[in-house]
Amino acid sequence: MPLFTPSKLQTEVELPCFEARLGYQHPFLMVGSCFATNIGERLVRLKLPAMVNPFGVVYNPLSVSSSLKMLVDGVQLSESDLFFQNGVWNSYTHHSSFSMADKEECLATINHSLMAGSIMVRESSHVVITLGTSWAYKLKETGRIVANCHKTRASEFERIFLDAPSSTNALAEAVAALRTVNPSVKVVLTVSPIRHVKDGLVENQLSKASLVVACHKLCSDFEGVSYFPSYEIMVDELRDYRYYADDMVHPSSMAVDIIFKKFAAAAINALSKEAMEEVDKIVRAVEHIPFNREGEEYRKFCTTMARKAAELQKRYTFLDLSGEIAYFTGC
Repeated sequence: MPLFTPSKLQTEVELPCFEARLGYQHPFLMVGSCFATNIGERLVRLKLPAMVNPFGVVYNPLSVSSSLKMLVDGVQLSESDLFFQNGVWNSYTHHSSFSMADKEECLATINHSLMAGSIMVRESSHVVITLGTSWAYKLKETGRIVANCHKTRASEFERIFLDAPSSTNALAEAVAALRTVNPSVKVVLTVSPIRHVKDGLVENQLSKASLVVACHKLCSDFEGVSYFPSYEIMVDELRDYRYYADDMVHPSSMAVDIIFKKFAAAAINALSKEAMEEVDKIVRAVEHIPFNREGEEYRKFCTTMARKAAELQKRYTFLDLSGEIAYFTGC
């Protein structure tokens, strides 16, 4: 290497080139681990038509598969599907974000999300699945894998490891089910970069490896199934601990931003990426906290931003910035 050529300080992961990409033009569904929520929230913030985790955070492949099949079948829960614990009503198929003190409210919220998700799987151009762990918990009483333990006593569960063939089969069933109601749907698989250190570091690596093998097997077995290397970007490109949060487990906000940008580069279509840059400016303006809301300068700012938002919506007819226009008009 020439003497004054800068050293390469990272091993960059090659990004996939998706033929069919996500964008503003069609809705899409994101399900899986909390990393799916992290990426999904950034997309929703930029007004993309995404639905994120209609069951809340779901970690293991069997629960992800079960969730998607419930949406395909249009399942609705009944009161008998809920259980009362620690002062709230819970569902073993849902994350604790759906748990509530009022039983009727809990059931109504769950079923509303199920109905919306059932519509979404039929209309989505893509389903993006982020897998968190190969470790799962089987409720001894029923023999069913749960999506969330809801702090139920550990003695009531059997902890099991889902090997690559088990995960592959479960996810293959989900893909096949999705295509019975949406034949053209594309599936993007990724493995969460969040380490499950409570399982043990060796066990976490085994878990992630099993998930990666399952994802690549699905990509080879199905047309229209692709893999995005979230986990590989984190452990190879961003291996320094400065890219981790204070708990040394979760990616820092900077790391999530980097992976988000790489996901957008690989998975979002060109016109939508162009629009996202402009939408970000509008959203930042909404998020801005003015020093003086009553001042003339702020009123001029709002007038300008309302005009820019209206022009942007006119230029990109697939955008809906009516809420932002109303916000600035009402300033």
